[in-house]
Amino acid sequence: MTILFGEITTEKYFANRKKNAESAAKAIPSHEVKKDNIDELCKKIVKEHTVASIGVDFESRKGSIVNENLKGSIFPQGFDVRPEEYYVRAKAVYTFNASGDSTLFRLRPKKASFDKKFRGEKEYNKLSIEYRTFEEKPLSDKKIEESKEYIKEAIIIMEQTIPLINEEIDEFNPTLEPAVRAILEEKISEVETEKKQNFDINDF
Repeated sequence: MTILFGEITTEKYFANRKKNAESAAKAIPSHEVKKDNIDELCKKIVKEHTVASIGVDFESRKGSIVNENLKGSIFPQGFDVRPEEYYVRAKAVYTFNASGDSTLFRLRPKKASFDKKFRGEKEYNKLSIEYRTFEEKPLSDKKIEESKEYIKEAIIIMEQTIPLINEEIDEFNPTLEPAVRAILEEKISEVETEKKQNFDINDF
C-alpha cells in the first residue's frame, strides 16, 4: 500500500516525464531525422509520453473486512503487544473501479491543501483503500463506524484531488510537442551544418 495523493509532487513527476520524452528524442540518431519524417517521429514520441487522466467510479464502492498480520512495532501506543511479534488483526478494505496510471494516484497536486494520509493502492482497474482497525474479528460497532467515516473522508479528498491532478495533466501534455520538436529540429540543423562545412572545406 502507498499513501494516496501524498508521496510525489506533481512538479517532480511531470518534470521527469518531460525529461524522458526529451531523452527519447535525443536518442534518435541525427541521420535518421529528416524534414519529411520529423512530424511522424515527433508524434510517436509525444504519444508514448502523453499522460492520460485518472478517474474513480465512486458508485462502484465495495467494502470488506479482512485479516492481516501486523508487527507489534507498528501498533499505536496503548496496545498490549510485543514489538517483535506478529498479530492477526482486521482491516476494512474498500475497492473502486478506477482508471489511469497507478503512479498518478500517489501524486500531490500543487493546489492540494489536505494533511490526512490515506493508505491505498491502484492495481489494474481497481483502487483499494484500507483502514487498519488493530482489532480482531468481529469488529466492534465503534470500529465499523470509524471505518465508514474514514472512507467518507477519503472519498471527499479524491473528489477534490482528482480534478486538480487532471487539470495539471491537461496543462502538461501540450508542452511535450514543442519540447520534442525542438530537439529533432536541432538534429536536422546539425546534419545540415555538417554537410555545409564538408562542402565548404572542399570548395577551393
